[in-house]
Amino acid sequence: MNYDTPKGREVGVLGGVFPVVSMRFTYPEFAKAIEKGIKKPVKFVPVESGGMAEYDETYEFQAQYGLYKDTPCPNPKLVALGVKFGSMEEFIAQEVVPRFG
Repeated sequence: MNYDTPKGREVGVLGGVFPVVSMRFTYPEFAKAIEKGIKKPVKFVPVESGGMAEYDETYEFQAQYGLYKDTPCPNPKLVALGVKFGSMEEFIAQEVVPRFG
């Protein structure tokens, strides 16, 4: 799609940076949703370490402060342009259930 259009200019996307965030969830919430979709027990089990101090620090920071917390979800400018965002349930039904259901 070419955003150099009247609608693109109206919404203000040219030159912008837009994290594309469909949803926010914790890993335990994701596991519970998968469990519901595949009708089998699923449990999120965190590991003690990723095997590299830098990764561990990054994950600890993310766990403490989160990512994209100030980013609207979904982004109203992208919605105004007609971008469609999927739900967790749609992802599970389309991608997880066929593989693990």
